[in-house]
Amino acid sequence: MRMPGNLPIGGGQVPAVLAPLHRQKSSAKTPADLVVNDPYLWGSNAKGPIPRRRDSSTQQPSKSNTDDQQCSLLRITAGETLEATPSGCLILLDLLGDSPEQALRDSIHSLSEHRLLGLGDCGIMGATRAYRLLAAIIEERFVTAEEAIPGSGIRHPIALVLGQNRDPLALSAIAGSLLVDGIGDAIYLPAVDDPIDLSFTILQAVKARTTRTDYVACPSCGRTLFDLVETTAHVQEVTDHLDGVTIAIMGCIVNGPGEMADADFGFVGSGPGKIDLYRGREKVRVNVPFAEARAALVQLIKDEGLWKERPPEP
Repeated sequence: MRMPGNLPIGGGQVPAVLAPLHRQKSSAKTPADLVVNDPYLWGSNAKGPIPRRRDSSTQQPSKSNTDDQQCSLLRITAGETLEATPSGCLILLDLLGDSPEQALRDSIHSLSEHRLLGLGDCGIMGATRAYRLLAAIIEERFVTAEEAIPGSGIRHPIALVLGQNRDPLALSAIAGSLLVDGIGDAIYLPAVDDPIDLSFTILQAVKARTTRTDYVACPSCGRTLFDLVETTAHVQEVTDHLDGVTIAIMGCIVNGPGEMADADFGFVGSGPGKIDLYRGREKVRVNVPFAEARAALVQLIKDEGLWKERPPEP
């Protein structure tokens, strides 16, 4: 599968996390996959056009950027030709005219090689609708090319660039709704304080990419046999470093086993002060005293070969 330049994005890989060059410090344990040499002042004027540090018509990729883990960013008005754009950069299309659909078609149809595409100013369409349109046009062109000459189609990878919004909940809703429908080969949230952590959180929430321990918990009800919040924290305290492991914490045996069917391990209240432990859908320990249950869960994870020691603090 061809990639846009040397960027490790697209081609069926898990969605990549992009971060601006000036915001690489993060609370996330996993670093960004790609750093963007980004000249724009994202989020400083959320209700208007994105302020620019220099005219995009003269912007060129940084010549000093030779690191494969960095890419430059180009900003182009939709409708302009993209054929002369360099590979290995992130191209943002601004939907500024009255006919954004035709403008997107004109730009995408001008490409004969893979490019990493995103949207800058989505105009009156809004980000969700605009990215769905972008994905549809790319897929339409791919199918048309494949029908004419098998093997000639190009699926340009899409970066979900959401730079005019600082609200993590709004960003999660927009990016999440697109990702669950298979739209988005990368995610880039340059306006928030910690774009790397939020990006990985969104990807994990939609099951697109797992980079930390995943917890499933019931919402709590009258059947819950322990304090769900305290018990979840109790389990997290010793397991939150187990990247890729899913642990379900359920308050009762009525609905819990069904709701946690996709988890690797289950910690389920079976009676006052008692816990049942599950490996997948299989119950392996019954009526374990609560005081012993966390240690028993750790041992179960070790027995399955999924335990690792917590790395030392930096």
